[in-house]
Amino acid sequence: MRNGEIAQGRFADARNLGQSSSIITWMALDRKENRACVVKHLRIEESDLTFDALKRRAGILADLRHPNIPDTYDCIFEGGDDPDEIWIAQEYIEGRTLARLVSEGHHFTEAEIFNILSSITSALAYIHAFSPRLIHRNIRPDHILIRKEGTPYLTGFGEMLDDADGPARLPDAVMKEGFGYLPVEVMAEETSPSSDIYGLGVTLIFALSHQEPMQMMRGAENRLDFDGRVNVSPDLLRILKKMVAADPKERYPNADAVLADIAALQGVGELTAAQIAEKGAVVTMSQKTRINKVLMLSLLGVGVVSGAGLLLLILLML
Repeated sequence: MRNGEIAQGRFADARNLGQSSSIITWMALDRKENRACVVKHLRIEESDLTFDALKRRAGILADLRHPNIPDTYDCIFEGGDDPDEIWIAQEYIEGRTLARLVSEGHHFTEAEIFNILSSITSALAYIHAFSPRLIHRNIRPDHILIRKEGTPYLTGFGEMLDDADGPARLPDAVMKEGFGYLPVEVMAEETSPSSDIYGLGVTLIFALSHQEPMQMMRGAENRLDFDGRVNVSPDLLRILKKMVAADPKERYPNADAVLADIAALQGVGELTAAQIAEKGAVVTMSQKTRINKVLMLSLLGVGVVSGAGLLLLILLML
């Protein structure tokens, strides 16, 4: 990097935000579009994937359009006819990750957790619906970003599994970083949509308990024992338990199943799981919880609709 410039000067004022096993993340100014953005830098020689696979993955990211996934603006390949570096420019979301919020001592209301649960599950339903199928594989507190006004975003798509590439093992460094948030089947390269549901469930339990999953694991099957560590309604507790079942057969099979359970809980059965996922709707909790309706309306009263444009969806308060 020279004088804060990266990608042959395309981006200026670059600031290093962190590094994973194969990706360096920068905050920078896109000189071409004159806007702040997040830039992911990947050196092909440091990846287990071929250039063609990485190029296809970059194209997939550029095509993703969901209200709870940051937009990808551009993909730049360096190295001429034989590229050896990829730069991916993405939407900058001003906010904090769940990991940072917990480290700063933030205590979550059940309304906030339902907001995150329904929004991120909607994003998962969206990516799981593609063919060939896409699976995130690396959901953890560092990869859920909360904008200042409360909108959650799913990030960290660097290890996304594309079924077109066939089974692929997660890098050892990623498995170490995500230990406790990855279900056993991911280690055995048998990832499925329910694996993402598990990661989201554990992440929400971490947010509610301020404790890492390793502190709550019991038995040879690494069952999560968290009942006495979270202060939530029986309805939310039941959903979380099913999300993090150690046996995939006892877990929600996919994001649509979680959304359907939330819809049934809210008495909005006329909205199917597919409709909720398509609209990116944020749903509230039932009357059984202790959060008052004024707080729920302020936090959760608005959903967003993708596709034809941005619409407001005012949810029925029970």
